[in-house]
Amino acid sequence: MRRRNLIDETQYKREMTRYHWNATPPADDGLLWPPGFWEPETNPDPRQPAPGDRLVPLDDLNASPPDWLWPQRIPRGKLTLLTGQGGDGKSIVAADLIARVTTGADWPDGSENKAANAFLLSPEHGLRDIVLPRLRTAGVNLTLTQLISTVAGESQESKPFQFPAHGPLLEEIVRSRKRPGLLLIDSLSEFLDLPSDPTARQRHLQEVLFDLETLADTHDVAVICVETVRPGGIVPLPHKNQWRADYDPTFKAVWGVARDPRDRQRRLLLPIRHHLGDDRLGFQFSIVPDADGIAAVEWGEPDDSITFAEAIGRVRLGRSVWSFSQTAQAESWLRQYLAAGEKKSVEIFSDARKAGFTQHPVRDALNRVARKFKQGQRGPWSWRLLEND
Repeated sequence: MRRRNLIDETQYKREMTRYHWNATPPADDGLLWPPGFWEPETNPDPRQPAPGDRLVPLDDLNASPPDWLWPQRIPRGKLTLLTGQGGDGKSIVAADLIARVTTGADWPDGSENKAANAFLLSPEHGLRDIVLPRLRTAGVNLTLTQLISTVAGESQESKPFQFPAHGPLLEEIVRSRKRPGLLLIDSLSEFLDLPSDPTARQRHLQEVLFDLETLADTHDVAVICVETVRPGGIVPLPHKNQWRADYDPTFKAVWGVARDPRDRQRRLLLPIRHHLGDDRLGFQFSIVPDADGIAAVEWGEPDDSITFAEAIGRVRLGRSVWSFSQTAQAESWLRQYLAAGEKKSVEIFSDARKAGFTQHPVRDALNRVARKFKQGQRGPWSWRLLEND
């Protein structure tokens, strides 16, 4: 917020002192002085505003456009969630993203890119035989990549990295590199010691996410958290017949990796929720092993014909509220088809089937662009365009 001139220096220091990892504790001289009965109240009523508080009008704020790592897909200064079921290719996609950040290669949609530093927070197990070979196969520039796995204790013994205890160390590493671009955490739950109580568990998670969001905004770095979707986990499964779960609002962009149910050799990177950019267009990709059997990503065509909930089987294919492509094409076809005049329902669905459309997108499109009526008391149902009604 300070970088975008949304708050002044005084407000920034006050918020940093209250919330940030580097908060300076108040001075303590070791003496506890009991207050006298004549002293004023030290704990005012929280419902009453402080003497200096005032409302800030919108005219005092300076608007700032979003800053992008991947234009319209991954924002800088914000938290992004990359989720999916186990084994669908989240970590392989993450390695490809790191490679594009550190080499400056164009993004899968053709957007231009500039090389920047990347930070990968990954557990120690599998680091040598899985993570590093995968990064080399993806083409990552290891010179601009900082791998973070463990920290050295007072006795020089390594211990696992953990939030929020080692948050200040992570911020020091990010600050030490010029042009930080991406901080990728794979996976977030590996570095959390969550309590068993659900309320305390949620509070602990929100505190960590708030600190990560502050780090992202302070250093203008994109933070991507990779996490497997599982019942009772950080990322819950959508309920049956619902197209998305209730994700934490701290994540400003949520992307899902899934297998394509229409083609098992193909994978999908699909938008689930996006507060800032395009939340409709996904991307096809395949996982291709090299000569040593190390998997890498091979990107295909953009795809907006399926949603994440459909891909993982939580919503029946073709019936979700977000079947963009089929419904939009059916609307365009119906406007041309009904432009000459009204048509019977039987004729519409028969001709739509010949044109290559299934029943559900045509029915959804009819409810948007046409009105249903009956010809006579016992006549068949017919449809006409709303503008012609």
